[in-house]
Amino acid sequence: MTEGFETNNFLPGSFDQISISGNAVAVLDTGSKLNGTNSIKFSATGSGMAFLYKDIGEELDVVTLKLNIFIPTGFSYGDAGYFTLIHLKDSNGENIVAFNIEQWATNKLVVVGGGITYAGTIDIPSDTNTQIEIYIKKSATVGQVKIWLNKADTETPDYDSGVIDTGASKIEQVGMGYVYTANALGDIWLDD
Repeated sequence: MTEGFETNNFLPGSFDQISISGNAVAVLDTGSKLNGTNSIKFSATGSGMAFLYKDIGEELDVVTLKLNIFIPTGFSYGDAGYFTLIHLKDSNGENIVAFNIEQWATNKLVVVGGGITYAGTIDIPSDTNTQIEIYIKKSATVGQVKIWLNKADTETPDYDSGVIDTGASKIEQVGMGYVYTANALGDIWLDD
């Protein structure tokens, strides 16, 4: 799936919808922050959501996602210390897995939800166009999560969970952006 912002110059591009509530917004940014000319700029001034949503159209056991992110130096996570970047939902619209960016000494990508208790703390540098590729296999017995930063998925992943319980529910919906922020302050940019 490609987002279609470069050719169509609109939101939500090839996503099904854009959802905005509270103190967060999403706009098409033409400042070449990431790939090409257009990217999505998500801004938050407190609690809220601003995300793009895609219904895959079928229930899948395996999903691979690839995106680019830019988090500027000085981004404020607020008291909560995180925002949800990606959430995967089942056919009932229930959140089953989330990929959060947390505030540590550096920005950290972590995986939570399903049968996953807390996994995969990977550094996401500030002020850098960082490509993230995620592979997730949903299964209560032979699930797996792999994450690559700035490299092909044929190379050794930066994170490999091994065989774990990722939950039995299959994936049908993907949301990305400020899927949830309790009180973040600042901007991030996403692109494919």
